[in-house]
Amino acid sequence: MNKINFIDLDTLSNGEGKLVYGNRLEAISFYETTCEAWFSDFRKEVFSAIGKRYFPVYRIADGEMRFLFGYQINWKNKPFLSLLKYIKYELFKSPWKTSWGESYSSTEKKQLQAILGKCIKTISSEGKLAIYWNNNGLNAFVEYNRNMEHLFKKIGVQLNRENYIPFHFAQAIIANNADRLLIGRNVLVISGLDNPEKEALGKRLYKIGVANYDFYRCSPTSALKDDYTLIRPRIKPDIVLVAAGIGAARVLADLKHLNCPVIDIGSYLNVLSGKYENAHAGFFVQPKVLENS
Repeated sequence: MNKINFIDLDTLSNGEGKLVYGNRLEAISFYETTCEAWFSDFRKEVFSAIGKRYFPVYRIADGEMRFLFGYQINWKNKPFLSLLKYIKYELFKSPWKTSWGESYSSTEKKQLQAILGKCIKTISSEGKLAIYWNNNGLNAFVEYNRNMEHLFKKIGVQLNRENYIPFHFAQAIIANNADRLLIGRNVLVISGLDNPEKEALGKRLYKIGVANYDFYRCSPTSALKDDYTLIRPRIKPDIVLVAAGIGAARVLADLKHLNCPVIDIGSYLNVLSGKYENAHAGFFVQPKVLENS
């Protein structure tokens, strides 16, 4: 990247905006643009693919980066705690865990790193990598910023304006466009939600106006280990929403046969179900169409 462009993402929020990031959230971009223009281009790609073309969108933040490339020390945000974690995971090789409850031994991790890298490479050539690559007022997870392009080259991915979007775009497409995106559509959800939340999600999706709701339960703690190429929904989906931790990459890469957008929305699925009021500390709240539900 010859010139670094910083794009203010405040207008992307349907909640409290960049205030929750210390009043600064600026995505790194390969070209000069605005948040509105960049997101508009992404939205057009998603809408044009609905029910017609495979279009995967995978979110990559600290958990995925640490799994693939190892723990790095964040000297700008809680450096002492960050150093302790570096010692724990990189020097003492403690079993690896994610915020989703995924836990892998050292042997498993090595094997699954190769699988995850391959899945990300597939997604980068067919859709978008929504990467947490930004400067923010909290200095949260900025430790990979400087080496981002170099690290992805290690797994055979050349980041560029065609395959990279800001991390928050993947959830914003639902938070800001749930009605246009979902009304009258056949929606497949793939996640490890328990049955009560699965049922609650279905009721709220029907309130939005989906035509049909189908659900496939993946492992809540080891989705990266499984094969999803044989999934055959009862009704052909127009769009697939996924929440499966780092394992979402495997889900996305395996679903090319469904010929539609497959979007990793992570924790925002819990907002759609009504379990949580917001995602990312209030940057996203539930869609307006679900207010008062």
